[in-house]
Amino acid sequence: MSKSTSLPKEISNIGEGGLGLADVAQGLLQFKGIPYSLEYFPFWVDIMNSPRLTLKVDQAYRKLVLKCSRQVGKSVSTAAIAGTMSYIRDNFTTIIAQPTDKQISQFSSDILKRFVDDTIALDEWYYKHGKSERQVKKVGFTTGSRIVLAKTLIRIKERKRSL
Repeated sequence: MSKSTSLPKEISNIGEGGLGLADVAQGLLQFKGIPYSLEYFPFWVDIMNSPRLTLKVDQAYRKLVLKCSRQVGKSVSTAAIAGTMSYIRDNFTTIIAQPTDKQISQFSSDILKRFVDDTIALDEWYYKHGKSERQVKKVGFTTGSRIVLAKTLIRIKERKRSL
């Protein structure tokens, strides 16, 4: 497969019959040297296969905000959704917001970078390689898609100055 090769119809038409996003993510992605699996977090299958993440739903209704408890695979599943959507959709933007730069850095280096490095299809064919940085705040793909990591916490002193 080369960068100019289009995706198989079954993958490019996710949610329109055939494969769901969860199937593609589990078949495509590697994490920590093993295939990505939702075996221990089956509730993510329904979230990933939600019609909101398909082209059937108008773009204005595709936004998802999830409120989850601790230790339910939030970070890894979010990175899996972002990586898979960036792989199968042209010009798809994922914004992942976290309260602090430290959390952004950890997510970037411990999870997102690991998915890209461990998954041959992402690393070799679709990831736009640039400068090697410890903390990446924007990941680009040859599909025109991108993953943006944003800080949401603003210190009170900084807010006062901007008022």
